[in-house]
Amino acid sequence: MRRYVTHIRGKLALDDARQSVDISGQDLLNSLTRGGRVVGEMVAVGTIRIGGAIGLPAVLRDLGFNPEKVISEAGLPASLFDDPENIVPFAALGHLIRHCIDTTQCAHFGLLAGQKGSLSSLGKIGFLAQNSPDVGSALTSIATYLHHHDRGAVATMCVEGDLTKLGYAIYHPEVECADQIADGALATGCRIMRGLCEPEWNPAEVTFTHRKPAELRPYQQFFRAPVRFDAEENVLLFATDWLSRPVIGAEPELRRLLMKEIEREQADTHREFSDDVRRVLRSTIGSGHYSASHMGNIFGMNERTLNRRLAAEGTTFKKLSDEVYHEVARQLLADSDIPLSQIAAMLDFSEASAFTRAFRRWSGISPADWRAKHARPRADPGSAGKSAC
Repeated sequence: MRRYVTHIRGKLALDDARQSVDISGQDLLNSLTRGGRVVGEMVAVGTIRIGGAIGLPAVLRDLGFNPEKVISEAGLPASLFDDPENIVPFAALGHLIRHCIDTTQCAHFGLLAGQKGSLSSLGKIGFLAQNSPDVGSALTSIATYLHHHDRGAVATMCVEGDLTKLGYAIYHPEVECADQIADGALATGCRIMRGLCEPEWNPAEVTFTHRKPAELRPYQQFFRAPVRFDAEENVLLFATDWLSRPVIGAEPELRRLLMKEIEREQADTHREFSDDVRRVLRSTIGSGHYSASHMGNIFGMNERTLNRRLAAEGTTFKKLSDEVYHEVARQLLADSDIPLSQIAAMLDFSEASAFTRAFRRWSGISPADWRAKHARPRADPGSAGKSAC
């Protein structure tokens, strides 16, 4: 049995905030603070607040299983879910979801867990979004500050004319059930949009990078929109007009105070610059290979300063770029049926042969051979049996 080191906190004053975001600004500020400081520090590299998966025990219970038993079998303390501010390694969350699928035989477990999420699942980042003047500002806040909650993936927002894409992309290496985590993230994203806009809100389309599941109905029923698999991105697509919709009940003063605390936290917390670069690299895949000079411009520094800061952490821009592209390539090869030529284009390679050479340099074998050895059937349960869901 695997055992993971988790960050279990004492009970914090978040009860009111967990129950609802429809409370007064002062009450919410009180529930989010202790001694004048916002509860919940920025998470470390490779970890995530359990708040993003806080509904997982409820899904197990709905399916007729004992959550404490299943969670403990996965090598995690059942008390992990007692407080959304508890922190868990990103890899441990993936392993837990795999164990839940094997136990319940539910192939869309991640989707169900994500449906339990909401803005409050994101802690102070969710409350910052809830108190934004409009939907566009709320989503920008989530995409900009998600690393306070999740240091294994990035949230993206891209406006393309009449359509906007809200996406989620994992960059942490070799995570089990990355496809399930992405399913859950898009389900939570949809719930967030319905909370910010209206309960009847529906996306125009939802796309997933993983292969088509055997059962489509759970996706169609929840998203109430066309769903497409083996796509380039995990995204919700919706009309750009929604971005200008005011957020009902937003309190500007509370947002100002939350922003002040988040900015203070960013200034006070030691952050690994290399992880910041990884996050930017992951969010820009598909936009062309970025040079060190270009990346330096993004961070407001020249290439020499960028290289010096990365060298201080024992790495280089080339190494980070290779690691991020290698990880995304592995996810696509293992979880999708996308042709190699299309994967090459998605990863900014001019031709399939260039991708093959790069992948062979990263892995020691060709992408075709790697896929043959590592392709993962969609949520293939580890034991035979009838699905509980």
